[in-house]
Amino acid sequence: MNQANGRKLKVVFASVTAGGGHNSIRDMIYEQFINDDRFEVVKFDHPRKLNNNSIFLNSPKFYDAVFKSVPHEVISLFTISLLDACYEMIEREKPDIVISSHTLLTCHIKLLQQGFNYKFETIYAIPDYGPVAPAIFPNIKYTRPERIIVLEEKTKNDIIKTIKMPKEDIFVVGHQARSDFRESDKKYGNKENAKIALKDLLEQKGIRFDITKPTILIAGGAGDIIEDATSFIKTIIKEQKNNPELLNRQYIIICGYNSKFHSEISDIIFKNRVTNIFPLGWINSQEFSLIQYATDFPILFSIGPGTFIELVTSKCGPLVIYRSKGGQEIPNREYAVSNGLGIYSPKTSDVIKRIKKLFSEEEYKVFANNADSLLARNILKNRSLKAWVLKEYSSNESLENKKFDIENLKISYKIKNKWLVPLTLVGLAITLISSVLLFFVSKSSKPILKSKTKIKRSIERYQKK
Repeated sequence: MNQANGRKLKVVFASVTAGGGHNSIRDMIYEQFINDDRFEVVKFDHPRKLNNNSIFLNSPKFYDAVFKSVPHEVISLFTISLLDACYEMIEREKPDIVISSHTLLTCHIKLLQQGFNYKFETIYAIPDYGPVAPAIFPNIKYTRPERIIVLEEKTKNDIIKTIKMPKEDIFVVGHQARSDFRESDKKYGNKENAKIALKDLLEQKGIRFDITKPTILIAGGAGDIIEDATSFIKTIIKEQKNNPELLNRQYIIICGYNSKFHSEISDIIFKNRVTNIFPLGWINSQEFSLIQYATDFPILFSIGPGTFIELVTSKCGPLVIYRSKGGQEIPNREYAVSNGLGIYSPKTSDVIKRIKKLFSEEEYKVFANNADSLLARNILKNRSLKAWVLKEYSSNESLENKKFDIENLKISYKIKNKWLVPLTLVGLAITLISSVLLFFVSKSSKPILKSKTKIKRSIERYQKK
């Protein structure tokens, strides 16, 4: 690697709100670089929120079909507005390397890189297990990243086979939770001490927590999928009335930013005079790490890799995977089960039986051993991550004073706001036909799609400076 004038390489770690897994892998990789003098590191959180759960919440089969069948380019068209903030980030930070943890964010960063002839490298960190699907990876090489970070060998082998990407351009990272979760064991020592600390925390929120009762965590993973827990909570309340033994259990429900769900569950609890179900709104990572470490096992309504690795690190398990929304969550679920870290239990009656029965000491011990084994393997994988990022990277000229010829861009930005909708519809038709033909007929590497975009506002702001 040749570093120009001995300067630090500037690495931007980019993510977007679309479920905890994207931020989790971004933050995990970021933490590997922050104390290394060879790098200047910057976090970039895109201001837009991507959330398709409202569409696919009750249609996992439809979601799975879209995930496996619809070309990436078609989905990208609906998120063209991501370009604005990405363009501003690139102009502000002038990075040498951008590591992005969301496929659409990566696509648009790469599109800007090509269109403006920016001299930085794009690395896509795929935040899920299993093989890549058409929806999450560009079919057109024009918008593909230079290199990829994945979570398991199966993903790497699939990319080599189906996308023909060189194996040296793919790094299998060992997924680790953020430092708050990794330090819980050292901080609290055991679950008994953690439950005492959790009791103090919940008392500050007006909640009476019993440290002697088995405590079950109910979480939904990405976005608003947790809303699916409403009927399940009603079932628990009904079962408790018929089976007093269940009153010796207590539940913490993570509602996150979903205030509607939090309010709905709170109303149900109040009307039924329930005292052992505690819905919580948004909590920070220190609080969530304590909750995970103090609770006995989780019931999951979604299985994203971020929540998964946090629970495993916190020894909150075995995982009971009750729901998943299809798509990438199917290999995530299979990964958890195949590594002996959880069970898939889609029947409500079976989950209720598990709540009554709990897990045996032997089952907890097996889970803890499997968790330790996975985490140890992941640590070993990460030792060469920075070396891989630096390998074959040649630093480029500084972008500090780079001039752009707006008229000669590869991408056309001349879209009047009033014509945006019809042009987008036309673009959608063209992109859909081209993408489907490309997807099913050829694997061409030529940049045949140059979709029109809507970042004229950004260009105008840049010109005015």
